[in-house]
Order: sequence, then structure tokens, then C-alpha cells
Amino acid sequence: MDFNRLEFQKVSALVVVFFAFSFFSISCVLIFISELKWHDQQRVAQLILLFFALIGFVFSGAQRFSHQFFFIFVFIFICGLFSCADSEYVIWSLKEWACYGGLVILALYVSELPLRTHVVFPGMIVFVLVLLSFQFLVAYISAYLSGIYMLESNVLIGGFSNPRFYGQFQVIALPIATCALRWLWSRDNKVGAVFLFGVLSVQWVVAYCLAGRGVLVGLMVANIALLIVAVKFWRIVALQAAVAGVGLGLYLVFFFLIPSWFDIDVNLRDGLRTSLSGREVIWGIAWELFIANPVLGVGPMNFSAVLNPIAAHPHQFILQLLAEWGGGVAVAVLLLMIYAARAGWRFIRSGLATDFDAVLAISLVSAVVLAQVDGVFVMPYTETWLAIIAGLATARWTQNASFGYSATRYKLMGVRLLSILFLVVIGYTLMIDVPDLQNKQQAYLDSHFAGYMPRFWILGQIPWE
Repeated sequence: MDFNRLEFQKVSALVVVFFAFSFFSISCVLIFISELKWHDQQRVAQLILLFFALIGFVFSGAQRFSHQFFFIFVFIFICGLFSCADSEYVIWSLKEWACYGGLVILALYVSELPLRTHVVFPGMIVFVLVLLSFQFLVAYISAYLSGIYMLESNVLIGGFSNPRFYGQFQVIALPIATCALRWLWSRDNKVGAVFLFGVLSVQWVVAYCLAGRGVLVGLMVANIALLIVAVKFWRIVALQAAVAGVGLGLYLVFFFLIPSWFDIDVNLRDGLRTSLSGREVIWGIAWELFIANPVLGVGPMNFSAVLNPIAAHPHQFILQLLAEWGGGVAVAVLLLMIYAARAGWRFIRSGLATDFDAVLAISLVSAVVLAQVDGVFVMPYTETWLAIIAGLATARWTQNASFGYSATRYKLMGVRLLSILFLVVIGYTLMIDVPDLQNKQQAYLDSHFAGYMPRFWILGQIPWE
């Protein structure tokens, strides 16, 4: 009876998580909650997903994680809890602390899914890319048919409230969709492969329009790293290069050749800019906060309490950890990433690795590289996809490794206890913050003439209540 009850709870939680994530997967294109801004909708969707994933984990629990992971995980979030308690804005700190904890648990939860179900997630990524490419093409054609005769990159590229967030998704999605393209071609589905090739080519047009230097550098570094570690995956790297090349050709046709025929004005972002776009200011602030608080930092999210004209986060993941969580947590996170990367590269070099394993590595490495100049680990849509990809990678790369032996009872209970704390904070945020979120933000904007600087919510600076 107990076994049936637990199995029912696990299956029901998976069903709820699946539908929550299905909503989340297309919410970048569609607005479901009209009362909220785009960024806030993403955060609400993320919190709902994490809430149900945490419930599922508490009742079922991951059965495979190592001593190394357990002790580093506990160290990070116990230190984070002390950092929250020591911060100026404790409630705000706890929100981000619980969100990051929930993302780790989500990755663990995904890692427990049967391997045969993993195809669902690449399918969702391809579906989102199809929607985004269609949206771009409609906007491009409309520029001619409407009689406006103006090609403005910020107008043509929709689906995300900020082009930078679009690029963050692309570094994760493009390699995985390229793997799907290769899989379709190998299965003799030539029509599907050609269609997806077209979708990816359009996405590369978008990438060039976005002029995101970090996106291009991240993808290039990750692909070169893959070739160094396992040259046997040169085909997947070559296919990405081919699609990128076709996308560059289309970009030149769409934004230089055709507009010159019709005498249309083109206003594109400058991809050759060399400035730091104000990052040197926020990097300096983050470093000063770390020097003043080297052990515990100022508290998760409390960088946002230091008013500045640039952003509510440092746009640099390591500096963010140092400033907000302290030096100990920053070192622990780096050790965890190195440990995971070591296990991943070891598996990729083995005979068990497939193209899917290779593109998972490319996506993760690209995102980490981009996180050194962008808020990859701040934006809810990107964070959640990274947790999903990390969960898939953990499931695949630890099948026959020491990383994946069964969790002992005390380790499982420890992680469950932290999960319950994450669950309480996330539940509090959904019940207290969300119902009156728009009114509170608007009241603050009317009183302080502040602007939107996305962090946890779109009004990123704290306090605003």
C-alpha cells in the first residue's frame, strides 16, 4: 500500500511538472498572464515549476548522487542561509536562495527520469525555435507589406523582453536543435531535416541581428573545447558551422541585398563594438562588495540594493557569487562545476557517448562562458532550461560512474530537509508576492521614477515595497 501511494505521488508530481514545463516552454512567445510583464511571467512560471518539482522530490527523492555532490551542495546552501540571515534584506535574499536551491533539485529530479523520456526536452526546444523563427519571418515580411519600409532589429526580434535574453536561450538551444537535425537526417526524414535546417538558419540570422558577442564567443569556445576533448564529434561541430554559415549568407541577403533593392532603411545592432557597455561599473561595485564582505557576502540578491544606473546584477557569475554569497560559496560552486565537467568530459571520451551527449556539453559550456559577461544565472527562462539540461547530462553521464551510486539515507534526508525549506520560501513568494505584484511595482515606479532593471522581478532594484 505504501509503495503504491509513493508511486502515485511520484507519477502525479511528474505529470504536474510536465504540464507546468509545457506551459513554460512556450511562454517566451505567448503572454498567458496579461497582468504581468514578460519577465515576471517567466519568474512565476519558473516558481510554479520549482514548487511542484520540490514536492515531487520530497516524496520520491533522487536515489543517485555522490558524497562529493552532497557535501558541496549542503555547504553551499547552509552558507547561503547564513548569508541570508546576515543580509540587509533577508526576505529578498531567501527568495533567490530558495530559487537556486529549487533549480538544483529540479536538475536532480530530471536526472531520475527514464532515459527514454529525455527526447521530450529537445522536442520542446525545437518547438520553441520554430515559433520564434516564424515570428521573426512574419515581422520581417511585414516590414515590406506594411509600407513602413524600415528594418529595426529590436522590432523584428520578438518573443523575449530583451534581446540579450534571446541570446541566452540560443546558446542552449542551437546545439541541441542541431543534434535533432542530424538525427532526422540519419533516420531518412529528409523533409523534417530540411525544415529544421531552415529553422536553424533563421535562428542564426537572428543571432547575427542580435549582435551578441558573448553568444558567438560562447558557442565557439564550447565547440573548440569539444573538438579538443573528443575529436570524434567533428561532424556535429561541422554541421553547426555549416548552419551558421548559411545563416550568415541569409543575414547578408535579408539586411543588405534585399533592402538595397527596395531602398529600405536598416537599423541593426553593432556587433563589432568594443566597449564593456557599463559592465566595468557594476563589476567594480561587485568587487568592492566582496572586499567588504569576503566571508558571507552581502546576501543573495542584495547587490540589487546598491543603486546604480547600469543593472541590478553584476553580469558576471563569479563576481555575483563573491559579492552576494561570499568567497567560500564561490570556491565551492567552482569546485562543483569542475567536478561535474570532469565527469562529463570523461564520459564524452568514452565509447558510450553520442551526439546528444556532445551537444549537452556544448550547451552547458556555452552558457557558462556567456555567464562571464551576462546574467545567465539571473534570468528565469535561461536558468530553468540550464537546470533541465544539467539534469539530462547528469542522468546520461553518470550511468556507469562512481558519481551515480545510491544515496544513503542520511544524505537523502539532508537534501530533503533543505528541499522543504526551499519549498516553504517559494510557496510564500507565490502566495504573498504574486497576487499584488503589479500594483506594488507600479506604486513604486510612480513614487520613485525608477526604471525596469530585471533581476528576480522585472523591477530589479530592492527594496521597492
